[in-house]
Amino acid sequence: MHVNSCGWETRFLTALLPHVIVHHPPRAGGYSVGNIFNLNNVPAFCQPLRAVLCGEDVASCDSVRDNHKGLIVWGAPQIPFALVVLYNRGYERRMPPISPPTVQGVAYVQGNCVAHREQAAATLSRAVNVFAYGKCRGGGNVKLRRFRRSFPALVSDPHSPYRTHAFALTMEHANQRGYCTEKAIIAAAAGAIPIYMGDSTALCELLNCDRVVLWNDSAPALVASLMANRSEYMRMWNLPRLRVGGAQRALKSAQSHARNSLPALY
Repeated sequence: MHVNSCGWETRFLTALLPHVIVHHPPRAGGYSVGNIFNLNNVPAFCQPLRAVLCGEDVASCDSVRDNHKGLIVWGAPQIPFALVVLYNRGYERRMPPISPPTVQGVAYVQGNCVAHREQAAATLSRAVNVFAYGKCRGGGNVKLRRFRRSFPALVSDPHSPYRTHAFALTMEHANQRGYCTEKAIIAAAAGAIPIYMGDSTALCELLNCDRVVLWNDSAPALVASLMANRSEYMRMWNLPRLRVGGAQRALKSAQSHARNSLPALY
């Protein structure tokens, strides 16, 4: 039995389904697994999708399931998108090397300008420098700058705000169990300390949350305090970014869901 990788890097599917052969590019037959963006744009060489990895919130994943009868949907809360990104990018054991930040401020890189993100950026801007890149502007004292927002550029480009800024505001657009996306993972991989709101339980299984600021009413004061105390900031910045063994534990949980939904493959 084999699985066709249709739209996702093969790495995560190979880790998720160790007892099957994962093909990329696809071959005829077997299951075809894509992502939510492939539903209306499946490559012609793929068999019809039989399973998708849904990186959206619970309501969106349920809508996909309801609108595509018989389609297996893995997503919040079964398989956090952050775990997929971690394996796809090879971060499950070690993230890329980083250099200390050069900008004493918070990078705000968002395209979906939901109210709580904009309010958080504005609140932070009254305590520290906040720089908005992209569509969302934040209001308050947020300063506007330009940068292309592709995932690889956010990590690898030497001018990436996630590489040059001390902190990154990385909030999910919904706070739901299992809904943990790539945002804090990408920020940490590039070097910034993430300021996070979302499913912190899922995130802290993957990242060392001693190096993450979890958003609450006292977060702006904490960020300002760290920004004003370079030695204390660098102590936090130098902490390990990954939680030891967290990716493997989260993967085992995801594999149990895969076994339940794809019994023919086991």
